[in-house]
Amino acid sequence: MLAREENEEIDTGNTEMPQDLSDLRTTIEASWKIVDGDGNGNGDGDSGASTKLFKIDSNSNNKIQVSFHCQDFLEVDVDVDEELGYDEDEEDDANEDEDEEDEPSPPVRFTVTVTKAGNSNASLNFACFSEYGAVRIEGVSTTTSSTAEYVHDHQGQLPKIEYQGPDFTELAEDLQEAMVVYLDEECGVNSDVAAFVAMASDFKEELSYVDFLKQAQSIVS
Repeated sequence: MLAREENEEIDTGNTEMPQDLSDLRTTIEASWKIVDGDGNGNGDGDSGASTKLFKIDSNSNNKIQVSFHCQDFLEVDVDVDEELGYDEDEEDDANEDEDEEDEPSPPVRFTVTVTKAGNSNASLNFACFSEYGAVRIEGVSTTTSSTAEYVHDHQGQLPKIEYQGPDFTELAEDLQEAMVVYLDEECGVNSDVAAFVAMASDFKEELSYVDFLKQAQSIVS
């Protein structure tokens, strides 16, 4: 049964990178270094369940890093939809005649850190998610004693010794908007990056599933 499932995934083409993802990855690589979960950074896009993007800001010389795990999907409930300006009834009506396969993928969480040049323990951290090709911010924090690598290794979570940051939704609206603009214009974490996070997560989850099937077969056979 494991072999059957593996063959079905391969036969349906789920292990082949979609052309639109390949094209977007090429666009992203013009500004970012992409490193897959095995740490090789060879750009093949088919290794490991996590992905990291790196760049150095040309103006401030700060190090900007993005990371995500292919299974870190956000469960959106009605309250979140309303907060983001979506009406569930209207969305149901709009999608009534659409096929299930055309439904958008669930939002994917990702972490962004902006690390001060020359000080690896001073970083501004953003807990984000990609939704409909846009960058959404869930939370923001700073680190004073933890490295950016720690933040990414723990998917945006800080140790208890650190202040966890304010409630982002309670910040002044213009400050919330300014942080989104900062990520976009100053850090390059834009709609292309958000779309890449969503599409790459979906693709890498398929690859990881096939790898799981292979590993399971090697153990039980």
